[in-house]
Amino acid sequence: MKKLIFPAIVLVGLASCSKPGPPVDTVGEQNKALVQKYSEAIVRGDTADLESFLSDDFRSSGPAMKDSSNREQQVDGWKKNWRDSWASVDFDRQAMVAFTIPPGEKHPGDWVADWANITVKYKHRTPSATFFYHAVSRIKEGKIDRTIVYYNVNDILVQQGFTITPPASKESAKPKEIKKKKVVKKKPARKK
Repeated sequence: MKKLIFPAIVLVGLASCSKPGPPVDTVGEQNKALVQKYSEAIVRGDTADLESFLSDDFRSSGPAMKDSSNREQQVDGWKKNWRDSWASVDFDRQAMVAFTIPPGEKHPGDWVADWANITVKYKHRTPSATFFYHAVSRIKEGKIDRTIVYYNVNDILVQQGFTITPPASKESAKPKEIKKKKVVKKKPARKK
């Protein structure tokens, strides 16, 4: 019996010295899985149930400051792109991070940041484009309720052959001054 007590003490001692692993953020991992499934459905062109990932009051912003869409507009946009424009999409994810913004701060909630390099091959002989994609999505009650995206639209257009024309210089943009000619009215001739 004495022989068994010593090994048991050693094992308990070793177990108490081992460091526990880092805590797992199960909510963050679930949120990342949701965003990943949503983006995978878009990339595959599986647009049939995209609504199931988005809350009823979903809002999307970007890439431009004035760009905004609700749930119906967002899903209709994905469907239209696959129907009319896209032949394929390659989504090369670079990183995905879950984080929480505490109450009292701007935009509180559980968020997922997603960074990727995307290559879109277009239909109708439109040149393909590869671009950086950045998005953050807030998750509430198991649905995406807010997404803010950024990608460089100008970069895509330049890859497709568009050019940028700078605005006219300030000098040529100024309206030219029109000099008024002095009009001299002739006095009516006097009757004699």
